[in-house]
Amino acid sequence: MWRWAGVALAALMLAIVGTGLVISHAWGTELRDEARLLPGTVIAGVDVGLLDREEALTVAGEALAAVIDHPHVIHADGHEWTVDARQLQAATDVGDLVATALSASHDRSLVELAQLRWFGAQVELDLQATVTIPEDALEAWVGERAAEVDHRPVDATIGWEEGEVVVAASENGFEVDQVAAIELLRTSLLERRDDPLELPHTVLEPQVGNEVVAAARVGALAALDATLTREVTLSHADGRWTTTPAELAAVVDGDALVAAALHEARTGGDPSQVPVSLEVPDSAIDALVGEIAASLNIAAVNATVDWSSGTVRRRAGREGRALDRAAAAGDLRAALQGAASEVDLQVPTVRPARDVADLRDVLVVHQSRRVVELHRGDQVLRSWPVAVGTGGSPTPTGTFVVGAKRFEPTWVNPAPTRWGRDMPARIGPGPNNPLGLRALNWNRPGGGDTLIRFHGTPNEDSIGEAASNGCVRMFNSDVIELYDLVSSGTMIISRR
Repeated sequence: MWRWAGVALAALMLAIVGTGLVISHAWGTELRDEARLLPGTVIAGVDVGLLDREEALTVAGEALAAVIDHPHVIHADGHEWTVDARQLQAATDVGDLVATALSASHDRSLVELAQLRWFGAQVELDLQATVTIPEDALEAWVGERAAEVDHRPVDATIGWEEGEVVVAASENGFEVDQVAAIELLRTSLLERRDDPLELPHTVLEPQVGNEVVAAARVGALAALDATLTREVTLSHADGRWTTTPAELAAVVDGDALVAAALHEARTGGDPSQVPVSLEVPDSAIDALVGEIAASLNIAAVNATVDWSSGTVRRRAGREGRALDRAAAAGDLRAALQGAASEVDLQVPTVRPARDVADLRDVLVVHQSRRVVELHRGDQVLRSWPVAVGTGGSPTPTGTFVVGAKRFEPTWVNPAPTRWGRDMPARIGPGPNNPLGLRALNWNRPGGGDTLIRFHGTPNEDSIGEAASNGCVRMFNSDVIELYDLVSSGTMIISRR
């Protein structure tokens, strides 16, 4: 009896096992048909067991979103950007992992399925997801950021503007190390780092820094001040005058100054010792030289004739002196440029234009007596009768000199609208010429024709009278004699 009981129990057990296996096989078939994952399947750190394909993709994708959508703050040269892996077209292999996990369910034996179905077993399938970011997307993003921030260094500069030394500060350049930046960005995105990221870069130093330009500016200003305030003394026994380029409104070649100072500063020289080229206005130099000339110059005095005693008395002249203005201006200009600190003024002696020897002959016109006398030395060499100007056109009084001597002159009508209106415009040489056979012009001592003449006349009856229009008429024979005896420059004294 117990034997049959054992058989029956064994049969029951076989029936139970068989039934379990059948159910397990049906369960496995159901999992495959519904594309569900086996219990214990882990993808991207998330348990996706018994989830179908779409559910597994969704759950695993959500887990990876923490990596792909994690924002990263990027800094470079004062700029800030935020980026995540999704923006850079990041991709994952979640779909491949789900497919791998599904295929694993097809390979399970009936016993493994029974263990999973009835005994809570796990497949222990842990698949790690991989995130990849396209290289060209990383390169493009880093390249765009570099284009925004990269810049070349700017040298400090020194210049000359409106009479002032001006400087502009230097600026460092900035250059992103794109290769290192791409690698660092990739690592930060995939590792989901939280700290802000500074793009690797190089700070580019300018060739001319602020220190060099500052030294050049200080030196240029020192050289400029020393040049503009450098004193130059102009000296003579009778006076000294001191001036500076600044007082004479000197114009500096500022561009050359700052260029030379910068060169010295960059090469280790002394910018304060650079030469300063300047231009002094001619008007300023002429004004100073004129002021000095006014103080030093002494006019030469010509020898004169004194008639106050009624006789000709010759008085000697006096030498003068005159500053050589051209030499003074040239020497001063060179000294202002640094050639010297003192200028010796040249003040040569000036002889009078007329010495006593030049007054050997003096003509004296006595209008009241109608006589002209030739005084030679202390004697009256000759005397001739004359006609003088009428009351309406008197012969002038004073001191004059013989100007041009005219041989057989041509008469030109001097008053065609007044007393000469009934006379021709001109009369050539000959017996009817109003000027006769000779004419000697009266000039002012300093030069300039007075239009008064000694001249002959065809109207000899007027001699001894006040009959002319201001000129002194003479007999033709007398004026010829006068013409031959005196020279141009002979003094004339005309008195009432």
